[in-house]
Amino acid sequence: MKRFALVVALVALSGCRSLSLRGDQVRVTTHDDDVTDCRFLGEVKAHAPFVGPHDAENTVRNNAAGLGAAVVRISYGFGVATGRAFDCGGRYSKR
Repeated sequence: MKRFALVVALVALSGCRSLSLRGDQVRVTTHDDDVTDCRFLGEVKAHAPFVGPHDAENTVRNNAAGLGAAVVRISYGFGVATGRAFDCGGRYSKR
């Protein structure tokens, strides 16, 4: 029984969505004020099922990075996370 539980745990963990190197550079916000004067690049989404606690955020950040975003404003709904990706002219670049 313990072996079965270990296999189930490993399978569940392998489904987690990791953060890419570019996605790690994207700042997350839930406030409109943080993206004032930034250029809107597009909308990105993450859909359930989510295995890990950060799967939705990681997917949105990775997708926003693909658009060249520095900041993503995330909102959460039932089974979906929506991000609005922005270029803020280097204002939020990690050093």
